[in-house]
Amino acid sequence: TNTLAERKESRLPFFAEFGARGDSGGTRHSRNTHTGVIKGDKGDQGMTGIKGETGMKGEKGEAGSSGPVGPPGNSGVPGSPGNTGPSGNTGDLGRPGPQGWPGRDADTLNSKEACTTQTEGVFRYSKQEKSAEFCNGHQWVLMMLERTLAGNTANFPASSCHHVALLRSRPRSGVYWIQPSMSDAPFQTYCDMNGRWTLIMKIVGRKRTFAFDQAIWRTKTTYNKEDMDMDLSKETKLQSYWTFPFSELRLSMYSDGYITRYLKYVGPDTQHVVLPYTSSSLYDLIADNLYRPTRLGRSAWRSLIGFDSSLQQNCNKEGFNVIARQHARVRIGLVANEQNDCNSPDSFIGFGMARFNIPQSCGNYATNIPGDWDTNIYTYGYIMAR
Repeated sequence: TNTLAERKESRLPFFAEFGARGDSGGTRHSRNTHTGVIKGDKGDQGMTGIKGETGMKGEKGEAGSSGPVGPPGNSGVPGSPGNTGPSGNTGDLGRPGPQGWPGRDADTLNSKEACTTQTEGVFRYSKQEKSAEFCNGHQWVLMMLERTLAGNTANFPASSCHHVALLRSRPRSGVYWIQPSMSDAPFQTYCDMNGRWTLIMKIVGRKRTFAFDQAIWRTKTTYNKEDMDMDLSKETKLQSYWTFPFSELRLSMYSDGYITRYLKYVGPDTQHVVLPYTSSSLYDLIADNLYRPTRLGRSAWRSLIGFDSSLQQNCNKEGFNVIARQHARVRIGLVANEQNDCNSPDSFIGFGMARFNIPQSCGNYATNIPGDWDTNIYTYGYIMAR
């Protein structure tokens, strides 16, 4: 017989060398009467079949997770400079600086020489006034002055209490001569050197001098200008009301018999309210009757009175020229109402007050207060600026 290898060489079908398939074996019964089939021996392994056709492409799998960030690349080549941008718009002019020292006439310095274009650049010194001046071709201009003289007389006024403090090494609170940039002439005022504040006015709350409707708020006239010291019983309105520019106001109240909030020279534990607001003068904020809001808040205004203060819960309109019909009006302060509007407020704190015919110009008035108490507190009021 041929071997398997020889049969493959002859390329004859594998089954050609074997006989016909036999019949299936018969059925036999075991002792347990189960029927079964007699299994034949395992045949040889068949040849590997022909490779089938390529199957269809499977569905796309889910994307794998991102790999770690690679190291930064090298810096690129710097770009060329851009074109120069257009010029911006010209800014607004700054505020005028404080007025310089006024020049003195020639005869004041015992000099007969006039300042002309021929004497331009000439310097001179006065032993009497301890000052030096030079001629600018039109007038003699003050160059040097003994620092201790600043604000002492009308001949040598400072521009403000702050200016006095700059020119003196240890200035004390008191009355000084000043001439702000908007003033035509020097005048006296009280300077609180604990903060360099300049006095504008003093108000006695029990009097109607500074009530809301009084013309004193809308005029450029002084009132008791000789009473510019800190005598609590005397009211005053100084030229600083319409000539003194400021960025802050200090609002202070002193109540009958005890200090509620205020000044250094009244007591070491007193306080005040500082209102940030920039204006060319207090007159410019009030005289036109236009409302200008502020943002101090209820607590700050109540602190002027202290524990005894009282206000309704709603409205809380504050600022300059606060007007709520005829019910409550204040030149500087806050009004409050029981209803959730400002139509009929019955409580307010401030300076320059009015409610119907109530004769009160400074302090705290409140009525119709649910859960609080009615009050009517008259105070002395002080307004300073810097």
